[in-house]
Amino acid sequence: RTIWRLAGPDREVEIAVDLGTVTARDRTEPIAEIELELKVGSPDRLFELARLLDRSSPLAIAVETKSARGYALLAPKVATKAAPVVLRRGMTTAVAFQTVARSCLRQFRLNEPLVRARSPEGLHQARVALRRLRSALSVFGPALADRRLPAIKSALRRVSGQLGEARNLDVYLAKTLGPASTRSPEDADLAAFLAEVRAEREAVYERIQATLRSRRFRIFLLDCLAWIEAGPWLTAADAKLAAARDRPVEDFAMDSLRRRRRKLKRAGRALALLGAPARHQVRIDAKKLRYASEFFGALAEGGKEKRRYVAFTEALAALQEELGALNDAATGDDLTRELLTRLGREPDFAARFAPPALQPDPSGQAVEPGGEEARHLARAVAAHAAFVEAKRFLR
Repeated sequence: RTIWRLAGPDREVEIAVDLGTVTARDRTEPIAEIELELKVGSPDRLFELARLLDRSSPLAIAVETKSARGYALLAPKVATKAAPVVLRRGMTTAVAFQTVARSCLRQFRLNEPLVRARSPEGLHQARVALRRLRSALSVFGPALADRRLPAIKSALRRVSGQLGEARNLDVYLAKTLGPASTRSPEDADLAAFLAEVRAEREAVYERIQATLRSRRFRIFLLDCLAWIEAGPWLTAADAKLAAARDRPVEDFAMDSLRRRRRKLKRAGRALALLGAPARHQVRIDAKKLRYASEFFGALAEGGKEKRRYVAFTEALAALQEELGALNDAATGDDLTRELLTRLGREPDFAARFAPPALQPDPSGQAVEPGGEEARHLARAVAAHAAFVEAKRFLR
């Protein structure tokens, strides 16, 4: 380890460079880290230095300790799901947002190596991390507005779109073309189409690799973290923004959850009669409310509130799952049409990988095509009713 101190009229930063190797049994991994610790000055100055250093050598935000990296060498790398967010009553809304946002960035960075390795589950969890961060920007929106926020939202939406395109192809291959190929192993045309779709997937993953390798993306992550830690939103003089960011988080959470709960109750009243686009919007509302509930779940105190939290989030999860299944089916139909057109197949080619005409439901009874959608919709209606009955866990 080598340590320097960089001092100036408006800052003092300690710079530590660690070079070496972490070893676990017969496995090793190189270590090349720069730790920047701000001793005096504004956090903005620290991030300016990080950007300057990146010009000499590409840097990435580290989220694991050296010991954690060593232990990780002992087992196969697996996708990292969202960790519980630790908030406490009395914490300001601004600090609560920073805690949530750091958790989201950490989840993304832990899954990024798996995305580079083309792991479908790693990509899925990286996408979840960005969706959680985008939801956090929405949930905490009343406290965050500043000049940098639109650009951050736009960049997150762009990267999420790339990950979403790959995720759709992963699901399509696993749930549609894979089973069809198993049912018809001698169908040469279907095998050729399967190979072409796999090539499409590889092309999408390669574009994602290019994004992750780019300096533009590295600097975006650094800028995003800089904004979270020291953005203009933290010092904006606007009285409304200042009041929002300084509120006790439990008060902010109760208001936010109340509004989102009311919106989802209203949107899902006629769920059985809604078309696919409207159902998709209900699904988005349910997903945002579930993320918000998970962000604020640690604020639930006592046995009653904790039990209500479990019941509330379980009802939301059930609703989201059924609406997700309906959305996957609609997305699959759209993707089929798009792929058939792009890969030069006639529309009737889809009959080669359509599911069997009759499928058994869990009771063993055969149902006609379309019955699966009806079952998911019926279960979604029931899940929405259970959600409406679930009591708020923060009061």
